[in-house]
Amino acid sequence: MAPGDYYYMDCGFGNKYGSNSWCDPFKTWWNIYQFEPTDLYNSTNVIGASLASWSELNGDENIHAKTWPRASAMTDKVWGPKVELDLVKVMQRQIKFATYL
Repeated sequence: MAPGDYYYMDCGFGNKYGSNSWCDPFKTWWNIYQFEPTDLYNSTNVIGASLASWSELNGDENIHAKTWPRASAMTDKVWGPKVELDLVKVMQRQIKFATYL
């Protein structure tokens, strides 16, 4: 599972030619938290998910900034129980994740 509306990390950065990307606008970590995979697929069983990040728009200087903390939001949503969408609690979870880096 890698829905472009949520899990495409290059959305919102345009394309290599300087125009808009097909998947704009930018997907924040909060957008990702608001997406519940089990609601989309009408199931309690999601086997896995992936984030897409295309190499022509990335390099050593920006790959970590583009993927973190959005990747941790996706991981939290896919591999754990449904996350309560309380901004303070979510921020506390993100800070906890960051301490493990």
